Amino acid sequence: MASQQTKLLAQIKARVASREKFGLVILEPSSTDILIGMDFLRTFEAALLLTKLGIALLDEAQFQQLLRNASQTASNEPPTPPTQAPST
Repeated sequence: MASQQTKLLAQIKARVASREKFGLVILEPSSTDILIGMDFLRTFEAALLLTKLGIALLDEAQFQQLLRNASQTASNEPPTPPTQAPST
């Protein structure tokens, strides 16, 4: 038989650097962990980078520039200089 569990839903204001956004979170009564989901990443236009060396939260525009530079380096073209990410 499947068990049922009640979850609490709350609207919160999250701040990353100088940007603040509102969103929904599920509150777990027995946990103090934070789980970042895809909606959070989309809302803040962020990219989550996971490596064996660590975890980084990057601006999506900066991450896309890193990918373009890596692609150009792999094809032996000179890399494009990084651009300033737009402030919001």
